[in-house]
Formats: sequence, C-alpha cells, structure tokens
Amino acid sequence: MDAQQAAAGLQDFSYAPEEECDLVLRTADLKRIGVHRLIVLRTCGVFKELLAACADETEVAVAERYDEIKPLLLDIFYDRSVAIKPKTAVEVFCLADKYEAPSLMQACRAVFLSDAFKLGITGDALKFAMAGVRQESVQGHASWIDMLSLASKHKYDDLVKRCVAFFLQQCQERPSLALESLVRDRALLPALAQSHLEGMLLGLARSTLALDSKTQEDLQVARKQLQESQAEAELLKKKLDAKHSSYMKLLGKHNRLLDKCDKHQVTWHKDLEPPQKKGKK
Repeated sequence: MDAQQAAAGLQDFSYAPEEECDLVLRTADLKRIGVHRLIVLRTCGVFKELLAACADETEVAVAERYDEIKPLLLDIFYDRSVAIKPKTAVEVFCLADKYEAPSLMQACRAVFLSDAFKLGITGDALKFAMAGVRQESVQGHASWIDMLSLASKHKYDDLVKRCVAFFLQQCQERPSLALESLVRDRALLPALAQSHLEGMLLGLARSTLALDSKTQEDLQVARKQLQESQAEAELLKKKLDAKHSSYMKLLGKHNRLLDKCDKHQVTWHKDLEPPQKKGKK
C-alpha cells in the first residue's frame, strides 16, 4: 500500500490483537482489512483452499466491498455476541455459502426458522388493478419462493416446510396473488428437489380442492339467499298488485259517484273540495 492510500485511511486493523494480524483482505473498493489467518482458515473453506495453494501470500483480494464483508461476515466470526438480524440474514447466508462457512450458515438457518423472520409474497399491482382484483402484497424479509429455492438447494427440510406452509396459506387467503407469484417465478421451480416440488404441488392441489369446496358451499348459500330474496320479492309484488287492484276499484266507484252527482245536479260534494289558490298579481 502506498502513502496516499494510508493517508486516506483505507485500512482497518481493528481486530485484536492488531499486531498479530498476519493476513490482509483487499476489498472491491480498495480497502484493506487485517485479519488473523487462523481465524479465517478455521471458519471459511474457501480461504483454506486459497491459502493452501498460496502459502506465502499475505494479501488476498475479495469481490465484496468493505461495508459488505466486514459487518456481514468478519465481525460475526470475531465476535460471537454479534446477532444476525432478520433483515440481513439472507445477505449473511449468501456470503457464508460463498466462503464455505457452515457454522454461520446454520446460524442463519436458525434465524430463517424463527418467528422474527417474515416471508413475503408480491404481485404485479398493475395487473391486478386492470383485472379488477384487489390483492395486497405481503411484505417480508425475503420472498417465499427465493427462500424455498435456498432451502431446497441446501436440503433444509424444516425451512422447505415453512415456505410451503406459507404459500398454501396464501393460496387460501390471497389465491390470485399466490398463483401470480408462482407463475412469475416458475423459472426457480426446476431447481427444487423433486420431493420438495412434489410436496408443494400436492399441497397446492389439496388447497385448491378445499378452496373449490368452500367456493361451492358459498355458491349454494348465495343461491339459497337469492331464491329467498326472489320469493320475498314475488310476495311483495302480489301484495302491491292486490293493493293497486283495490285502489283502482275504489277509484272507479268514486268516479261513478261523481258522474251520478253531476247527472242529478248535486253540487254539495264540490263544496268539500279545497278552494284553489289565486295566483299572485
């Protein structure tokens, strides 16, 4: 490292004991992190293979930036009290997977299975709006199908079950959103283990049958309510027709009575009529 880089502060030798750091990781943004060879060899298989091939190397380049590899990987290696947060668990897992750190991957797996880690499902809001369907996305720390793909790849059956259960729940609560999500991300399905894919499709079929059964029940109830409403409307129509018929008969009698009064020059009934109002001048 030249004097200009040192003056710019592009190095970090904060891991104690600092004076015993015997390996430097050079990040993508040209920052240098001092680490202990024993620590990274013990935790990361990639570094073990790399340093075995280049035993005399004291500096190794990594593809990540400083603000990625330090907080999401190295800090956790050096400080066991650093908790993996749900919002960064996927990033930590991807780094741990890349650098072959199985203990860290298992720690992330525990976070994925915790209640604090939320699965999400999103859809095309414009497409739903155009179809006249109202479906709200479920926000989470990661997409359910991305986590399903991750779990299937690493044979995390417990995480697969959680993802499938989440999807089937959405099939019941938000069927349009669940189907749209599955169709949109169908490219991920071939990567799933056959047993996991079969289990998900079987669960989907059962959920669809249950939903169809519920729909048929709701349809029967709606038909019954419609029939009852039609019967009530018919009864009301008959009552109105009867009242209208009675009114017309009464009106006919009234008109005939008026005709007889006019014929016999009887005018007393006209005195009962209210006087007409005179127009304003």
